Amino acid sequence: MTLEFSKKISENIDYKNKNIDLLKATKTIFNENILFKDCVVDKLDFDNIKCKKSITFKRCKFISYFSLKNLKIDSNINFIECESETFIKLFKIDSKSEMFFEYFKSDKKIEFTDLNIAKLHINNSTFDNLNIIANLSNDINSLILKNIEILNNIYISKIHNNSILEIIDIKTNSLKFNTINFNQTAIFKVTNSNLHFLQLKLLKSNSKIFLQSTDNLIDILQIDKIFLNETVFENNGGFYNNLIIKKDLANTFVIDFTNVSIDNLEIDNNVYSFIEDDIYKQNNIFIKDNYLQNFNTLKILSKMFADNYQYNLQDLCFYHYKNFEYQEKIKNTTTLLSKIIFNINAFFGRYFLGWGVKLSNIFLSFLYIIILYFFVYNIFLIYEDTSFKFKNIIFQESVFNNFKASFLMLFGSFSDLELINNSILNYVMYSEHLIGILMLSLLTGTIIRKLVR
Repeated sequence: MTLEFSKKISENIDYKNKNIDLLKATKTIFNENILFKDCVVDKLDFDNIKCKKSITFKRCKFISYFSLKNLKIDSNINFIECESETFIKLFKIDSKSEMFFEYFKSDKKIEFTDLNIAKLHINNSTFDNLNIIANLSNDINSLILKNIEILNNIYISKIHNNSILEIIDIKTNSLKFNTINFNQTAIFKVTNSNLHFLQLKLLKSNSKIFLQSTDNLIDILQIDKIFLNETVFENNGGFYNNLIIKKDLANTFVIDFTNVSIDNLEIDNNVYSFIEDDIYKQNNIFIKDNYLQNFNTLKILSKMFADNYQYNLQDLCFYHYKNFEYQEKIKNTTTLLSKIIFNINAFFGRYFLGWGVKLSNIFLSFLYIIILYFFVYNIFLIYEDTSFKFKNIIFQESVFNNFKASFLMLFGSFSDLELINNSILNYVMYSEHLIGILMLSLLTGTIIRKLVR
């Protein structure tokens, strides 16, 4: 049988157990509900129609052609327990309510283009490919894909005015999000899904949203060009074989990957450049004042740098890790003595010793020590009328010679210096000489460690 609708239809459309060769409506206004139940439809072609109530297909089968386009509807569009043997295309659908797919099976592609709807929900369904794309844009307030299997790829692009985007129990080869604009306080979650490739690209919002990945098994997760302000991307549970973080991330966007298992981590050097500069400024992989997250992030970065033979950056991770560790100890200590000891250790470890791994700090510590003892020698040599001799050269009342004396003393020339008339200065000279031995040992050990690696 053939069903063709035109102009204005004011009664309910209700067909059951029919074989329909052609189901067509063009420039038609439906004032009542449309229901097809247990029907086989060879060709479905709705174009430029208005419907004031719902459209429902239940346990229907579509054979050779399926097209819904230029459709305006005030209520739901439902596909319940249907199946299709042909490509499914929905184009320019304008709905104030919901488009709902439940237990829909097809080994062909389904494509949504230029939707303007409140909700698109697809549950318990199977397709070959699923595309939500746009010639202009999609305006979808709520998009939920739950317990579906897509044999090849899911591609979701150019969605605006989105408040809820949830991916739950999905299995597919590739899931790509490209150019998604979120509303204020939007929710975007990917949960319990098995994906070979997940791409998050050009996600945008002017305010904070809730962004979370939970208990997913993902071979490759790629993050690129994310412009979400004041947003933390939480990764909880699951496993990523490869996590790739590219550049062009909003300054206040943070990726927390400390609660997920990661085999390989690849981060653009623009994202971790602060490691070589100042770790305490705003960056994309540390949560401010969250010391546990910072500790774990540095451990993961350290492994990444070691795997890539970037041992200098691995050492810098250890340096910053120790700084964070002592900040936390100082914060949590309950006794004045412990606080003093931790502050002293933190000061010398960070600025002088570099925790034994940062050469620049160790080299600077030599300069700090020379300058410190230079001032001490000035006091003794100028104000205490003291002098000493180095290979028949007498150092007295000379700024340059006092600096030179401090330099020589630090680097082991104590035996060549002869104190003329002040025994107290001996102990000062002993102390600098001893400090010099300790610092040279630290420097030598650090250099050898770097060369051996």
